[in-house]
Amino acid sequence: MKVKRLMGMLAAVLPSVMVVAFASLTATPAFAGVEMATEIIDLAGGGANAPRQARMIADKDQLRMDRAQGRVLIFRGDRNLAWTIDTHTSTYVEIDRGTMQQMRGQVDAARGQVTAELDKLPPEQRAQVEKMTGGAATGGAAPAAVPTREAPRVIPSGKTDTVGGISCREVEVTRGKEKESEICVADWAAAGIAKADLEGFRKLVAFQEEMTRGIGISSESADGEQALALYEQLDGVPVRVRTFKGGAPRTEMRILKIEKKALDPALFEVPAGYTKRTMPGSAALGAPRARPPVPSAR
Repeated sequence: MKVKRLMGMLAAVLPSVMVVAFASLTATPAFAGVEMATEIIDLAGGGANAPRQARMIADKDQLRMDRAQGRVLIFRGDRNLAWTIDTHTSTYVEIDRGTMQQMRGQVDAARGQVTAELDKLPPEQRAQVEKMTGGAATGGAAPAAVPTREAPRVIPSGKTDTVGGISCREVEVTRGKEKESEICVADWAAAGIAKADLEGFRKLVAFQEEMTRGIGISSESADGEQALALYEQLDGVPVRVRTFKGGAPRTEMRILKIEKKALDPALFEVPAGYTKRTMPGSAALGAPRARPPVPSAR
């Protein structure tokens, strides 16, 4: 009522254009979040499998990814932690600095066991094991080094396309002589969002790199610095990503719709009633097995 009364008073003394401007300030706040509907197609199977639907929701430095089979990832850049949620079992795992410090301790202990086993082997067999594991098994209490990979190169193809009604420019991403992906990148304006809207993604990449450092993981998701560099190089929204292996296409992710909207803060919280699970064992994160593979004697 106070707002209506004030609007009436303003209308009596101010030009109509100024009244409209004031009304816009007292209206519902502008949409702050972004929701992207996506689909993923398995190209390795000839596209015979039905596309998998997914979505990504971002609000400042908060990020949520709803994946297939009831899997959800929530990243909270404001709290520097992530939750992996299984909606089918109503359970979740929390990942933060404390969790990863504990995991590093498990990895170090496993490596110590491996080293003790290796010390029992003849030199020739030990050398074979080290060759089979790339030296990771002999790290002892020290973290195994992640092999350095050549940085990816982003090469414009000169082609353009339209994905989900959004115009985009195509680039190829290569590493060495191998093509890893083809990406169609939409300019921020064409996608209708700003780079700051996806700040949560940039922070998630940095978070992954920090959390997996020293564990010996060399997966692409853990390659935070290179992935971040690639994100910066693209300088836009990847509305379609085709991945390749050995020159053959593997998967295609495409954005179906991008929408700016108000988001419920509960989307970035673990649902009430869910049970917290402990982090999976170190073997799940690529730590060496407690007993190394022993080559057969020749």
